[in-house]
Amino acid sequence: MTTPSSPPLQRAPSPLAGLELPSLRRKTAPPPRPRALVLLEPVGAFVATLRRPLLPLMLVVACAFAVVPAAAFLIAAKRQGGVEVVVAEQMKKSGALDRLKSRVTSSDDRAKTVAGLSKAMVVLVPGGAVAKRLGWLLFVAGACFVGLRGTRKTLRFSDVLAVVVVGAAPLYVHDLVAGIGVLTLPAGTIDAKNVVASNLAAVFFVDDNRSALAVLLRGLDIFEIQACWLMGFGVVHVVGGRTTWPWMVTFGGHTAITAIGVLRAL
Repeated sequence: MTTPSSPPLQRAPSPLAGLELPSLRRKTAPPPRPRALVLLEPVGAFVATLRRPLLPLMLVVACAFAVVPAAAFLIAAKRQGGVEVVVAEQMKKSGALDRLKSRVTSSDDRAKTVAGLSKAMVVLVPGGAVAKRLGWLLFVAGACFVGLRGTRKTLRFSDVLAVVVVGAAPLYVHDLVAGIGVLTLPAGTIDAKNVVASNLAAVFFVDDNRSALAVLLRGLDIFEIQACWLMGFGVVHVVGGRTTWPWMVTFGGHTAITAIGVLRAL
């Protein structure tokens, strides 16, 4: 004789069923934004950069912006009587012309020296600007990669370099504004080192901009400081946060460069 089996026990529905707690929601990645909006929406710009780095193209763009002030300087110099005249004026302001006179007694030889420097500047000014820009970007990316690679084995140098190039956007804005400023400045006021009034040196050291204090104040430039922060923020986004090393690299490197400039001025 068999006994009928008892029906399976059914659990009562939980009073929390269907309730979604905000603290338990899975965070989703922000939508990608155009790289040109990195100053307004940096996280979205870095997300788009990591999804599609386009590193060679971005390096070309970074170098192209670096050439803008140099090209504008050469164009403005031709308007003011030629590069040779501007070079002579800059050498006179810096005291280099007096030092040249003490070494070269012949006026013809001095003229040849200035002419040679003028021809060299046509190549050295834009070439030096590109080298300086690439050197800074590679230094920041390399130092961040080396310092973080030990704890993050999946970190790729190309990703770090890509966000560093995008994070340097304030420098590109500075280049563009500087180029426009050089082309619109009146004759005799060209100073390729400090065209944009984004630091106190441009306000208080218009003529004597090579002194130690002027170099120090020129290092406190709002565009350069913002670029240091944004490049560090991009690297932090790549590694997932919880590190201050990228900002130590950017601000530390900028401080070291400024300090070297001050010592040279002294």
